[in-house]
Amino acid sequence: MWNRRQFLSGLLAAASAGATTSAQALPLPLSRPSAGDAPAPAAPSTTPSTPPPARVAHPAPLAEGDAHALQDLLPENLAFGRWRVISVLPVKLGGVPVVLESRRGERFQVDILRRDRSARARRGLTETRSYSLFLVNRGQGDTPTREDHGLGVLWLAALLRHREHRLPAAALLTQRERTQRFPRGKFNALVVGAGPQFALVGAPATPVTSQLPEAPATPAAPQLPD
Repeated sequence: MWNRRQFLSGLLAAASAGATTSAQALPLPLSRPSAGDAPAPAAPSTTPSTPPPARVAHPAPLAEGDAHALQDLLPENLAFGRWRVISVLPVKLGGVPVVLESRRGERFQVDILRRDRSARARRGLTETRSYSLFLVNRGQGDTPTREDHGLGVLWLAALLRHREHRLPAAALLTQRERTQRFPRGKFNALVVGAGPQFALVGAPATPVTSQLPEAPATPAAPQLPD
């Protein structure tokens, strides 16, 4: 049993402990800034504004019949895989016709044009960093590709990828530009002495090739009497 003095001493001790705990839990008062302590202005941003990306300007395309870098990168009689390079012609219709020959002696034509990186571009059978390769089979887009010829184009592209960094890319047309400039253009490199046939936009559709004289009509066979 506690007496009165012990009971009062316990209450005073409990009150003193609670006051100490409350004093420790109170936040410290914030110091007010003096009148002379003005906030420092924010430092201006030193990050330069990024200019918009500049459009890549392609050089003017090579003229009809011009020489080009591909003739040095793909020399004649260069063998690769089951094929070899027969000839790399000058610029025709904004592109470069390449004649390849298979091991069985079959020759076929590959047109090399500038690679078109636009979203709606018509892609070739295969592409390199700078060029797009099209197999010329004189079809209308629905002619099946011969497997040996298609593989030859793929191997030619692999050979070109390994070499194209040696010289600046030839200034050729893309497939889209060629179609716009020569809507009816065609060239068969497998015909000896043939020239490209094309019609410029806004010009009459007259092929730019020498016109051979027409062969005389064969006279009708005489009618023998019965």
